[in-house]
Amino acid sequence: MPLDIPELSLKYYPYPSLRQKACLFERFDLSEKYFEELLKIMYTNQGIGLAANQVGLLFRIFVMDLSEARNEPIFIANPTIISQSTDLHSVEEGCLSLPGIQAKIYRPKKITLRYQDLTGTWIEKDFSELASSCVQHEIDHLNGLMFPDRLKTSQESTKIWKKYKAPSILEKKIPH
Repeated sequence: MPLDIPELSLKYYPYPSLRQKACLFERFDLSEKYFEELLKIMYTNQGIGLAANQVGLLFRIFVMDLSEARNEPIFIANPTIISQSTDLHSVEEGCLSLPGIQAKIYRPKKITLRYQDLTGTWIEKDFSELASSCVQHEIDHLNGLMFPDRLKTSQESTKIWKKYKAPSILEKKIPH
């Protein structure tokens, strides 16, 4: 019996999965298929990262690719930040699920991440600067958080949410 996954599409806030916590990922027999689908949606929408919640799946997986040539994708399953620097840096963050809004977010400049790769092998890896922010942004998604939740004050967060206008269609289909 062939392994298949549902057709996936990008979800926009207020789609429910964006505010839900994802579950442990255990289906490494399907990881390659999820990897391909998530990458296709991420690349089509010019993103640098995409969490499963953003396509309606509640699995603790995400993809990212920060390379200029868009040819160094990473699959991350069941991530845990095991250490982080006290030094912060800021990045102007946006989100594929919140089109049209951006804000400067302060996050730890360096992190050490423990995660599983496509085969389920555990890896420990250091990320810094933009890669660190991207990983933290995607982990926030897996925990039901979105980048405006990370703003320093509730006034800043409220201002950002007021700017946001949900697309008239809450999901965008990507052709197979």
